[in-house]
Amino acid sequence: MGYLTRRISILLKSNLNHWIDKVWRAGSDIDTDWDNLLNEEEFQQTGQDQKQKRRQQTQTEAPTGSSLPDYYEILEVHYKASPEVIEKAYKALAAKYHPDKQPPHQRAWAEAKMKQINEAYSHLRDPKKRREYDAKRGYSSG
Repeated sequence: MGYLTRRISILLKSNLNHWIDKVWRAGSDIDTDWDNLLNEEEFQQTGQDQKQKRRQQTQTEAPTGSSLPDYYEILEVHYKASPEVIEKAYKALAAKYHPDKQPPHQRAWAEAKMKQINEAYSHLRDPKKRREYDAKRGYSSG
């Protein structure tokens, strides 16, 4: 336990030293520089938050305003993909996100992801369901 405590202490001190070096190198007005550094960190965090929000919006919103989920996006295929490509994508995603292959703390998430993948595949593998889905989503059939 003593080794880990020392290691953590060293990491914290090195991070603090990094911040102090940045402040001193930035100029003579320490308060202004400190504020600038903090604002820079907040800006980077805000940028990451905005990217994450955009990703969530594109994943949850349908492009046509429909309330249907985008099965093609879930399976990571183009809407004109052949049945063979859809099946191959399904098998790859099923292997990647199978709950038994996930760590225990991610199993619930993996189960939900697999339900989405299975639902998407069940709609896109059946030609009749796929035509109906494409018509509802506004995809052209040609």
